Amino acid sequence: MRIGPFGRNREVGGQPRARMSWKMRLIPLLLFAIYGLYYYASNQETVPLTGRSQLVDITREQEMALGFQSYQEILSQSQVITEGQVVDLVRTIGDRLAKAAADVDPGFEWEFNVIKSEQANAFALPGGKTAVYTGLLPVAENHSGLAVVMGHEIAHAIARHGAERMAHQKLVQIGTLAASVAVGDMDYDTQRMVMGALGVGAQFGVLLPFSRDHESEADYMGLL
Repeated sequence: MRIGPFGRNREVGGQPRARMSWKMRLIPLLLFAIYGLYYYASNQETVPLTGRSQLVDITREQEMALGFQSYQEILSQSQVITEGQVVDLVRTIGDRLAKAAADVDPGFEWEFNVIKSEQANAFALPGGKTAVYTGLLPVAENHSGLAVVMGHEIAHAIARHGAERMAHQKLVQIGTLAASVAVGDMDYDTQRMVMGALGVGAQFGVLLPFSRDHESEADYMGLL
């Protein structure tokens, strides 16, 4: 048995290893296509306010539990400001936003905290767990600016954008696995080229476009 580059067997018993036919290569791709269509059709939800169909494969309860766990971890590792004018401002704006979102609120247990950090950032996790970093305040400039940012982040949570991203990433991972099986008998350089091209295609053709759509949708919903 001769061992080729990167430890791959190039010949077995003095004979070149058999290559899959193009029909055999199509089998894992066809199976993925069938599964992908079933998975997509059976896990459809509707985004509130916009009516857009989305792919989500976990329940609201599971999503909110993940959000609560992540929120506790972030707060435990951060310097949380518990009182003061900034805290009162953030919680007042947060309460008003929560009331404005009452018609589309899936049952969130709202919580608004302020984290001392130079980051110009804010986030809202499933379940209504929201935080504003003090570095955002100079950028927001005033109450209205801060409300716009917080509304945008809250919209991400209500629209289930995080769960949707997880579902799309799962599809990409399964598709990548199917492609790796299809090219499994090719030489290493060809495999690397094909898988690299697929990775770039998935990133720029699937994941990034959805990310941009999510940002635009959160802008619209947040302003409403």
